[in-house]
Amino acid sequence: DVSAAIREWASSGRTVLQAMHDLSLAVRFSDRFVFLSEDGVYAVGGPEVITAENVEAVYDVPVKSIETDDGKFVTPN
Repeated sequence: DVSAAIREWASSGRTVLQAMHDLSLAVRFSDRFVFLSEDGVYAVGGPEVITAENVEAVYDVPVKSIETDDGKFVTPN
């Protein structure tokens, strides 16, 4: 799995930058997140920035945030 290999590479101390639009996948394999809007950087941080409010503001799509034992998910409303 490519994402697992990238995570292993990052664990070895290397910097990895990935662009992902699947937020559920991004949360599983990433430590830091940058939301970009038309005006530039909208939000930066750890998993705490993956909120329904941020996703709705950047993507202009109504969503809901769900937390399960498997992690946090943001899905269309």
